[in-house]
Amino acid sequence: GRYDLHELLRQYAADKLLEAGEVDTTARRHGEYFLKLTEGAETHAFGREQITWFDQLEVEFDNLRTVLIWSLQSGNAEMGLRIAGALAWFFSERTHWNEGLNWLERMLTANPDASVSLRAKAFHSAGALAGLLEDDQRTRTLCEQALALARTTNDRWNIAWSLCHLG
Repeated sequence: GRYDLHELLRQYAADKLLEAGEVDTTARRHGEYFLKLTEGAETHAFGREQITWFDQLEVEFDNLRTVLIWSLQSGNAEMGLRIAGALAWFFSERTHWNEGLNWLERMLTANPDASVSLRAKAFHSAGALAGLLEDDQRTRTLCEQALALARTTNDRWNIAWSLCHLG
């Protein structure tokens, strides 16, 4: 099961973390846990366990948002880009199209030096979500950026997905 924490207890715990100088360490560990969870869930995004994993991500969605916000504010934006990229299929299938597109674009802006493969994945994922929102120009722009990046490293997976979404 899951525990619900009363707001007064949450504030007390936050104060105690601050007093102990453990806010950053705890937030980083929280982020690492959800990075592992989302990347694990991504490996099941196309399989028979998809619904189970996506249900778990749905339950944890507030925690995921918290980690994404923290990653932008703390200078750990690559973690946020990895999480947003791993959530792409979840965003698509669970109709979190606007929010997913927003997170992917924010993380791409915050990560101009991330690996080519990671950026290509995020661009084509954002393009796919823009396509679901019927924003054809945005889809084209994002997927063309993904395709250009993927071709620099002959990343066949991202080339294929970019071409698929452009089609």
